[in-house]
Amino acid sequence: SNSTSGPISRPPMPAAASRQPPTGTCPVCGHRFPLLGTPTAAYQTCPQCSTTFNVVNGQLATGDVGMSAEGGDWLIGRTIGGCSVERKIGEGGMGAVYLARQISLDRSVAIKVMPAELARNKNFIQRFEREAKSIARISHPNIVGLHDFGRTASGHLYIVMEYVAGADLSRLIRSGNLAVVQALEIIGQVCDALQYAHGHGFVHRDIKPGNILVDTTGRVRIADFGLTKLLGAAPAVSGRTLTGAALGTPEYTAPEQLRGGTVDHRADIYSLGVMLYEMLTGELPRGAWELPSVLASADARLDEVVTRAMQTEPDKRYQHASEVKTAVTAAGSPL
Repeated sequence: SNSTSGPISRPPMPAAASRQPPTGTCPVCGHRFPLLGTPTAAYQTCPQCSTTFNVVNGQLATGDVGMSAEGGDWLIGRTIGGCSVERKIGEGGMGAVYLARQISLDRSVAIKVMPAELARNKNFIQRFEREAKSIARISHPNIVGLHDFGRTASGHLYIVMEYVAGADLSRLIRSGNLAVVQALEIIGQVCDALQYAHGHGFVHRDIKPGNILVDTTGRVRIADFGLTKLLGAAPAVSGRTLTGAALGTPEYTAPEQLRGGTVDHRADIYSLGVMLYEMLTGELPRGAWELPSVLASADARLDEVVTRAMQTEPDKRYQHASEVKTAVTAAGSPL
């Protein structure tokens, strides 16, 4: 008999038909995986860490956050955490901020999307989640509320926050139309928020006009509570660290914070003094600065408020934000 025992083996397929799809290596976690698309798509998402990147040059699909290599913002039109992203409204060292529509409640929200590289560090992700839950417990009419947090399919950590329709304080100062009475009203509301937050163990560390939002009714909100400390401990991003975030913005930052020393709530009071000076004079207090009453039509009693808040030694400053408000209120009232 010519028959042979055992199963008949299948002949090998021609070489052309057995070609494997091309593979790519994730620039964030190093995972190698087959690339999708015919022809191969320029942007691929790593199945291991969910980072989206350009397979040609290895660039992440972020300029810092949302810009693709072609210059388009790929987050616009996407849904993140049940929110439809509409447009970018701000960007800084901590990521980009987008206006979005929360679909379930049909309301406007702001979404802060952080650089994808931060999500490569598991310790940071755990800390981010702890901080976000902690920040969410802050509830005050003058502090931007946190609604939700999470991680996008492309690996970006994000926070969904209350959207404040209005302008930040830096824009109001630049306009040159900030009256003294309005400046004192704004500072009073910031003091209320800081007194509440400090009483709950939170130090902002980056009080500056860009983080003070004023809505169309004049109500003030402080943004980015808790994020400065969190991002100060973040891993390096694109070869640069986020240590600057921990140090705050130099012009407004207390000396002990710039030195990398121990920082408590009185660092925010120093920043408050710098901000009040700028609101009254339109200038930052650099070098041997002039008193506000010399530069502008401010009551001389405000000179004392600014000078005491900005003392180099924390012990010589106001010790509580409520004290600053009391002093500002007294200085704003008729003699």
